[in-house]
Amino acid sequence: MMNGHSSRPDTNSPDLVPAMTPVANGILLGSAGILLGGAVGVSLTQGCNWDEFCELRGAFWGASAGWTFGVAAGIHSGNRYQGSFGLTLLTSTLIGGFGAVMAAGGDGSPMVFFLFPPLQVVSTAIVERSGTKPRVKEGQPRVSFGPTPDGRWMVATGFTF
Repeated sequence: MMNGHSSRPDTNSPDLVPAMTPVANGILLGSAGILLGGAVGVSLTQGCNWDEFCELRGAFWGASAGWTFGVAAGIHSGNRYQGSFGLTLLTSTLIGGFGAVMAAGGDGSPMVFFLFPPLQVVSTAIVERSGTKPRVKEGQPRVSFGPTPDGRWMVATGFTF
């Protein structure tokens, strides 16, 4: 939407969200999720006697889960809740889960730790933004058309309140 005095877009419009806002929110909430998830993972594995790396393993899986959920929640909130949170969370979980499994069972390559988090953030943001629908503002006319069940076409108009 353009304001009447400038060729710059009106940044107060609910439809216009800068592309970096969801990404920044995803990184911020994902980072908080690492800390919270790691702490929960350590507390859940405290006192286990499988091996000496038990609590470290709990911290890794907890931090991975916290990052995955935090990225999805941050990107969805940064996009002003306009996309599908379920699809956003699914994307973040699939990419994050694949990266975590590769990191845990791989050859120990540090490249996994540097490759998957940015891939997860960018892919999740793309999926979230692709599901964004423009909002119809109150008082604006709406026109929609489409086929009816009996095969005819219908045009409908109205105003949102």
